[in-house]
Amino acid sequence: MKTKPSLSSESNLRARVRGLRRLAAVALMPMALAAGAQPLTAQEPQPEAPPEQEVDVPVIEVEAAPDQMPQDDSRVRRLTRRRSPVADGERRSRFGGGFGYGRFRINARELGGRDTEDAAVFRLDGEFWVNRHIGFGLMSELVSTGDDLFEGQQVESGVGLRAADAQITSSDFAAFFAWDPIGADRVRLPLQIGPWFAGSTFDYDTARIDYTFATAGFRVAARPEFKLVDGDKVDFTAFAGASYSLGFTSIYEDLVGPNETYESDAWQFRAEGGLRLDLRRVSLGLQYVFSDMNIDRSDPEGGRRVPEIDFDTHMFFFTIAGRF
Repeated sequence: MKTKPSLSSESNLRARVRGLRRLAAVALMPMALAAGAQPLTAQEPQPEAPPEQEVDVPVIEVEAAPDQMPQDDSRVRRLTRRRSPVADGERRSRFGGGFGYGRFRINARELGGRDTEDAAVFRLDGEFWVNRHIGFGLMSELVSTGDDLFEGQQVESGVGLRAADAQITSSDFAAFFAWDPIGADRVRLPLQIGPWFAGSTFDYDTARIDYTFATAGFRVAARPEFKLVDGDKVDFTAFAGASYSLGFTSIYEDLVGPNETYESDAWQFRAEGGLRLDLRRVSLGLQYVFSDMNIDRSDPEGGRRVPEIDFDTHMFFFTIAGRF
């Protein structure tokens, strides 16, 4: 007769099997770690991130008062604009000419005496600026009187005294290097220095004689400017200028009899002032120019001298020039 195993014996058997499994796991663990396996550990579940929620942000619109809204941004653009030096220098450059009318007054003893005559003038000048401070340029001017200067007076012709009716033509030419120590948009102070050439011809048509004066030297000048109106498309500028020139003069005397050449020296002082309207590509100007030139008494040649000559001009110009 067979007997069934008791419950206590079965539970003891199961406990022993579990114990053997644990011992086997502990014994095999070093070999598993040496082979690179990870020990079996219980992993805790990670909490899930809550779903994103959309948030409505209110938009607040603020309406500016009518008196606070910008009416014209030209002033803002004018204050904030930045010009490159090269572009600004190009805008300062100009080349053009002008014509005018005025009075010519002369004091030439033994060559006709004192007299005053109307005169016309033509002028050509240019300024070329590399940048705000450095530039160069030229100036040329031609003045011519009527043909009745010294009317009613006499002059020595080489074969006796004859009527001294004459016409005088005077010219100036100067090339210069310019330096502007300020170089600002509204205020400028160009200082100029360079060679200077001047020539004059006294043509005594009735007496059939001529006197020609040729001068070469140097010239220094200053031409301050101030912008009264500084706009985006139009500028209105007031300017002035003064120059002094000094040089040596050669005098050629062409008489009816023998001719002669004399040596002397000369100086010239000029002062000017005016207004200029600068458009985008064109400049229009109106200016007054005073010029005084003195030619000293010459060295004696052949027992003769050419007396001291002093003449000045008062001229009003209208000028037009291209800007680039």
